[in-house]
Amino acid sequence: MPVSVYQTKAKWISEQIQNKLKLLKSDPSYYAYILMSVEDEERLATIYNVFRDAIRKSYLLRPAPPISSGQLIAIEARVSPIAEIK
Repeated sequence: MPVSVYQTKAKWISEQIQNKLKLLKSDPSYYAYILMSVEDEERLATIYNVFRDAIRKSYLLRPAPPISSGQLIAIEARVSPIAEIK
């Protein structure tokens, strides 16, 4: 969901992510991404902390007893600059 990014740049980024999903054979319904502009390092740190907290909380949902079937999953979050806005 591109927010405050040039339309052609946002389209290119979306295509790169979709290509990665195809290569990894990932189910797109379990993959989400957000593009947004950030003015300063303080806001960037806040966004990072929100994602880190969400991942920590999701870990609390794991089953307590050992399980003998199911799936091993990975939860990813990456907060990274991709382009400078001029």
